[in-house]
Amino acid sequence: MEKAKVLLDKGKQLLQEGNWPRASEALREALDVLEGKASTKEERTLLSEILRRKAIADSRMSDIDLARTELEDALEISKELKDTRGIADALRGIGYTYILEGDPDSAMENYKKALEQAEMTKDMDLTGRIRLELGNVYYYKYNLDKAKEEYGRALLILKTVGNQAELARVYNNLGDIHKYTGDLEEAIEYHRRCMELSRKIGNITMEGFSALNAAECFLIMKEVNSAWEYLSIAKRTLKSTNDKIGQAHAWRVHGLIFLAEKQYGAAEKALNKSIAIAKVNEMGSVEAEALRTLTDVFLARGEKDAAKKALRRVIELYDLTKKTRESEEARKFLENLERS
Repeated sequence: MEKAKVLLDKGKQLLQEGNWPRASEALREALDVLEGKASTKEERTLLSEILRRKAIADSRMSDIDLARTELEDALEISKELKDTRGIADALRGIGYTYILEGDPDSAMENYKKALEQAEMTKDMDLTGRIRLELGNVYYYKYNLDKAKEEYGRALLILKTVGNQAELARVYNNLGDIHKYTGDLEEAIEYHRRCMELSRKIGNITMEGFSALNAAECFLIMKEVNSAWEYLSIAKRTLKSTNDKIGQAHAWRVHGLIFLAEKQYGAAEKALNKSIAIAKVNEMGSVEAEALRTLTDVFLARGEKDAAKKALRRVIELYDLTKKTRESEEARKFLENLERS
């Protein structure tokens, strides 16, 4: 059991660093140590935590089915032990897998159950993390006021408990909201805070994601040199991880910058790399985002038929992932193209 605890601690450290492959491997070893031997309450509590932690790494590597199986196993163990905190954390993790699959309603259902359980335990750290992820669901559903409200609650809680890793995520997500509403200077400031904090605690994946988001903000502001600078930071930090979501987004931003520079061939190649990663890992909304940008490349080259074909696929993907606003925008754009 002591060996399993050591491996769990190693896995937790690797998770904080955003090193998903090594974290999953360490936690897999911990599960192997306990296999067929976890019979006492202490051992089964440990087993549940290892499963929940491993699911974090596996979900970030887009192995969502495996992650959800691990979380459901952890949930059953925690229910059996009447471990309210374990139940809350497993439900939180299950909610996250639904977000990755583009099912915000199922995510919301699990997060609300998780929040109810977490508040019963008076575990402020877990409550803060759940409120952060609830904010993500509201953001996904375009309810920006509710998203900001949940992020604000999470911010206060996570500052109080000193959870810097989750605090960095709040900064990044607040940056996303401000980018969406056009407050680009404020968005960049939040992303810089996230990068600084992530660098301080050694979470290279979070640093990379926020650098990507900052690069997009600079691109919208037509500051291409700054966009390249932040994309370079993102690519450097994400290079050592196996975060498929991050890799797909990095190639999409790469394509956006090439498009801004009118390097259409280079833009198409970069976007096709993003699409390929998204397809292999069944990330429909990520694929749709890259394909929507590729539509602009086609139009810039005067390839209207290729653009219309791409838009039809974009609409299909957004419908599948319940991204209703993006789907409607793409549908209107396609209608205008067909009339022109």
